[in-house]
Amino acid sequence: MKKIFSISIIVVVFISLFLIRFTYLAKEPFNYGEDWNSRSDYERWIYLDGFTDGSIDVYFKVVDLAWELEPEFIPSEFNKIISKLLKFGKDLEPPETSNLFFIISAMTEWYKDSANAYIPFAKMFHIAKEKLKGMPIEELLEEERRKAY
Repeated sequence: MKKIFSISIIVVVFISLFLIRFTYLAKEPFNYGEDWNSRSDYERWIYLDGFTDGSIDVYFKVVDLAWELEPEFIPSEFNKIISKLLKFGKDLEPPETSNLFFIISAMTEWYKDSANAYIPFAKMFHIAKEKLKGMPIEELLEEERRKAY
């Protein structure tokens, strides 16, 4: 009897977890566009300022960690990540205030399009920085739209 009770409890727990997973999957993903458009320009500026500061901090912590490791103990995948981070680090310089307002305007304009609503802020920020450099961004937007759904 005790064994049947234990098995019943385990079955109920698994069924509950299974149903919770389906409930979670049925939810709409986070709508970045709706959130961005509900904010004031001041809040957007604060967010992007914090984002760049946080990104720079993480970048330097990872690079410092890489320097502390002995080369023979660094897995090749970590080397690939470090290489990408070094390229990414060049793009981390905090934008000038006028550029930040350009980035805010670009992101605000793009988030007005519902097709861009599920693209994360960080991705939009980097696309806006590419546009600021004069790079074509339509393909980047299309790729991020595909990833977001």
